[in-house]
Amino acid sequence: MKRLTKKQAKLARERVKNPDATLSELSQRSAYHDKATAARELKKPHVQERIKDLMDARPALKDDALLKKLEEGLEAGKTEFFPHEVTTGFEKVLDAEGKEILDSKGKPKLRAVKTLEIVTRDCIDYPTRHRYLDTALDLKGHKQKKVDVTSNGETIKALLLEDD
Repeated sequence: MKRLTKKQAKLARERVKNPDATLSELSQRSAYHDKATAARELKKPHVQERIKDLMDARPALKDDALLKKLEEGLEAGKTEFFPHEVTTGFEKVLDAEGKEILDSKGKPKLRAVKTLEIVTRDCIDYPTRHRYLDTALDLKGHKQKKVDVTSNGETIKALLLEDD
């Protein structure tokens, strides 16, 4: 493997340390003058190899661990929460003076006592599964092309996969 410069080594470390960092942030942290230069450096095979080596040195970033997370993401679910009103009992209706109000049969008038419960439902998290599927297809080398397909005057979104 080609030897890395100090800047390239720092750029590789910063990429692994801060995977969500923008190119601007990476270029500043690794002493590159602009993000275009940092982007060019990140594409170089020996820099990419160093990033892979640094990732492999961290157990959570090894291929097996990443594949396990990818598989989990393809089965992503979520819990949705819904408020639900429940009658928990009844109480006597009182007038302004605190006396019971009677119905036409002379019995105390009652009203329902209600409480709010939160009901949960487990369901499939389609947006998350879709992002994980995009990642898996990308890793497998399938190029994705998003297109609009018109049929009977209706536009629908379609995803075409192209093999290399």
